[in-house]
Amino acid sequence: MAVAQNPPLIRVPVRIVEVPVAVTTRNGTPVKDLTAGDFLVFDNGQARKVRLEFTEQPVSVVVAVQTNDAVRNWLPEVRRMKDAVEALIAGAGGQAAVIGFNDTVTLLQPLTNDTQLLDRAFNSLTASGEKSKTLDAVMMALRQLSPLPGARRRVILLISQAGDSGSTSRLDDALMKMEPGNTILYSLVMPRIGKDLPRDTLSASDMKGVNHADAAHPNDTGVMASVDLTKLVPEILRGGRSVIRQDAVSILTGASGGRHIAFRSLHDLENGMATIGTELHTEYVLSYTQSGDQPGYHTLRVEVARPKVRVRARPGYFSVARENER
Repeated sequence: MAVAQNPPLIRVPVRIVEVPVAVTTRNGTPVKDLTAGDFLVFDNGQARKVRLEFTEQPVSVVVAVQTNDAVRNWLPEVRRMKDAVEALIAGAGGQAAVIGFNDTVTLLQPLTNDTQLLDRAFNSLTASGEKSKTLDAVMMALRQLSPLPGARRRVILLISQAGDSGSTSRLDDALMKMEPGNTILYSLVMPRIGKDLPRDTLSASDMKGVNHADAAHPNDTGVMASVDLTKLVPEILRGGRSVIRQDAVSILTGASGGRHIAFRSLHDLENGMATIGTELHTEYVLSYTQSGDQPGYHTLRVEVARPKVRVRARPGYFSVARENER
């Protein structure tokens, strides 16, 4: 007598894709009254049905500060930002870490909510050396953030000049390691000479794949208009352009959906910190289910059914193929 056999169970890989989105008016005021029906999200050009969460998740931020001789005159102003960082992580469960980088990369303070320890770490920021190992500092920051539980905002705040000097880490590795935890990188950019703005570079608000109504925030750096991150990032991830030093900060900022803000004075620096803090505590998090095995880089486009607003989100994400489970 034949015995009926159950058919093999095949589980289709499912991924929940989260897309943090900042929505502001023309003057930078956060828009807080949107609903899921106001958003359209396109994954590789296909519309997705999204869920919406107005996020108040606790923030874990790693502040990485360039500390070589080239920025010696800026460090007294950066040290004054300790109170702003403490405000940035305000709320239940908020925490911060501090890294200094020049010829070496030093973890001055692991993640903590102890304000006295954070004050001590900021006060220890002193200038020495010639190099600026930005990518190595980003990788150290990611090592601090990666073990954290899922229900947290993972943020890297980079206070540095544009570019990289002396790192052994690769840009493609940094991009891949930022992906799993939806880590966002914000960059506050120091001038290279005197009080002048740094040279034009990428701005997250001017990437293809991100809907925006008008020009960038006045303090955002300029735009290399010919650069499309939805094409550049996949090329970097394939190893085609694994070392891009002069624009590493801009690429990481734009690819993660962060903001790139230049400062020329303590006032600019304070305003930049306030802008980032407000944004982190007023962002929306959109999520949707990606079913099936769809490896590779996926482009994202976010639109909002509201006139005269600015919308910023990451331009895409990288999906790794997973084997079917039995």
